[in-house]
Amino acid sequence: MQKIKKIFGLTLFNPATLKLLMNLIFRRKLSSAEAADYWNRLKSSNNPFFDFIAQEMSGSLGLYYSEERARENHLYYIHSARLKAVKVLLPPAKRILDIGGANSPLYDMGYPYEFDYMCMLDLPIDERHKEFKKEWQRGKGKVEVRYSNMTDLSFFSDNSFDLIWMGQVIEHITQAEAKQTLKEVFRVLAKGGRLILDTPNRAMTILHVKSEGSDSFIHPDHKHEYTANELERLIQGEGFQISSRLGICELPLTKRTNSFHYKDFVLGATWTSDIENSYILYYDCVK
Repeated sequence: MQKIKKIFGLTLFNPATLKLLMNLIFRRKLSSAEAADYWNRLKSSNNPFFDFIAQEMSGSLGLYYSEERARENHLYYIHSARLKAVKVLLPPAKRILDIGGANSPLYDMGYPYEFDYMCMLDLPIDERHKEFKKEWQRGKGKVEVRYSNMTDLSFFSDNSFDLIWMGQVIEHITQAEAKQTLKEVFRVLAKGGRLILDTPNRAMTILHVKSEGSDSFIHPDHKHEYTANELERLIQGEGFQISSRLGICELPLTKRTNSFHYKDFVLGATWTSDIENSYILYYDCVK
């Protein structure tokens, strides 16, 4: 029970708080008898808390989040976690370069701060994968769209931006192109400026695709998916200092079993310091 208290930051964890938690997980109001039954079985269970919940979610009480339901909705869970990260983790900045952002711009993901200028850099619409042809044209400051390959930032002068965001883009280019892109990003970023990027974690996506009978990448447009160590070597090799590293969408059951579980997108933390066992790698880097 002490482990449960620590997980939820509660000074008291009792049948009432467990009932409230189960109501949220199961999306229905449990009866007092059901809540008491959960409490008694949890106390007598030898499983860690999250394993106990996973077992209950696969049980016979008509629970809302089955493995199949989590599988159907996992892209929504991933997107929601990324939106929360943008709202909470990204810093304020006045001049922002959003690389690959014309389809899903930073400001439309909930970036909460006013800015003076944001440039969204992306391929022309007819050169993008069919899933990434949508564009947005509004923001909290002056917004410009430039069409170019991300490896070529020659139209920007040195030290042009306070913040450069690469949200789920580095996996769409080759490793050689990624090295060239980061070299250019370092040049156009002001001293003390921030490069923030996120990308799928290959250590987990390989388990994901294998669970679906494949050994490819999770999207047909991906050119390379990185492990944490691999991406860190690339980032630091181009001169950046990594100020923080987080995993988005923790995968606790997948970690324990070395087998992919979709219900992790429900059970796992939105972000965690356990980056190697999360679905998405997130790095905050400083020039």
